[in-house]
Amino acid sequence: MALLFACTNNPKEKTISIIDLRDSINPVDNVDNHRDKDVVISRVQITEPKKEGKAYSISMYRMKNGKLTEDHPFIVVAKDDYEKATYKWINDSVLTFKLINSTTNQSENFKITNKGENASISRE
Repeated sequence: MALLFACTNNPKEKTISIIDLRDSINPVDNVDNHRDKDVVISRVQITEPKKEGKAYSISMYRMKNGKLTEDHPFIVVAKDDYEKATYKWINDSVLTFKLINSTTNQSENFKITNKGENASISRE
């Protein structure tokens, strides 16, 4: 008798709402409200006058030395107003995410690679 099974390591894509923080003064997010590999995407104000578009802050929560911490957030400037996002961890150092406007069906894809001191974000 042969026993057959499939073993997949397919990362699960998660859908989240984008939090609008444009009118917030010094917003604080409590690390205790999160788990390892949680991602929070927020709409924020652009502080550089020469940049045009919609700014979004991407915060990642990771376990480091046995303690949950928030990585330094990334800022992306996008073309559209987005109200939700999907994200997926490809591995421990690569995160892909998509900003989505459900009304217009517009979206933009990004990838964050975070290997210690070498972190980068790119459009996909």
